[in-house]
Amino acid sequence: AGKTEAAKIVTKYLAVASTYYASASEKEGGKFVTDRIAMSSPILEAFGNAKTLRNDNSSRFGKFMKLQFNDKGFLHGCYTINYLLEKSRVVTHGKGERSYHTYYQFLFGASEEDKEKYNLKDPHKFKWMFDGIPVEDQPKENDIEEYGLVRQAFDLVGFTKYEQEIVYSVIAGIMHLQSITFVPKGDKSGFDDAGVETVKFIADLWKIDADTLQKELTSTTTTLRSDTITKPLTATQATEVRDALSKGLYDRVFQWMVDKMNKVLDKEEECPENQWIGLLDIFGFENFQKNSFEQLCI
Repeated sequence: AGKTEAAKIVTKYLAVASTYYASASEKEGGKFVTDRIAMSSPILEAFGNAKTLRNDNSSRFGKFMKLQFNDKGFLHGCYTINYLLEKSRVVTHGKGERSYHTYYQFLFGASEEDKEKYNLKDPHKFKWMFDGIPVEDQPKENDIEEYGLVRQAFDLVGFTKYEQEIVYSVIAGIMHLQSITFVPKGDKSGFDDAGVETVKFIADLWKIDADTLQKELTSTTTTLRSDTITKPLTATQATEVRDALSKGLYDRVFQWMVDKMNKVLDKEEECPENQWIGLLDIFGFENFQKNSFEQLCI
């Protein structure tokens, strides 16, 4: 339906219209603000949009933007509120669809150095990412181009190289985590040799202890008064824990990025009270073969 594109056009229009009678220097300043607001879109779309059957760039989250205007009426800042990110898409997607763009952009667009660093050289390792569309049919050229744009956007909006590295370390870790298959061992679960090595690699990426990560994925601990009981998980239960960990991490990284952009773009203290215009960019409506409670909320 073009909701996200319409929101971008409205933002650009308000920026131009608000500085229509401004001086050349004021217009230049307004353009700088507008460019920074505009460049937040590639980031949010990479991490919050995905290909569905109806839309190649469907918003899988909602956002409310407060466009802030200074005492001269010029567009001066923006505050974004994000809500209801579709967390199920972090770990799964339907036939003919994809998970979030950022996985594919990173996999195909990363430099050779980063592919080596994050162990991304073999796309077939991430079979779960291609349940909807085979790896051979992926729009790799588009993903490569979009990845370059997203990295430029990170720089322009104000993310440091270190902060970008943190974001992509989490994303790569989730990609590898979702590739792990748990092996049933009676009423317990475990890893095959490749799984053990993958857990060690993820732990190294996330700067955590590998044994602790392995234990948390395959067992649960309950404390009752003074007693602590550790119970092994079945393969099905371990898979659910894996998915929950990936969803939780992805959701928190997404919110952290929104908060970071707000620190840079929010100018409420420099603008008169209540001098803002709100833009609501809602989710893409979908009707999947299997609709969860998430779709009802959307």
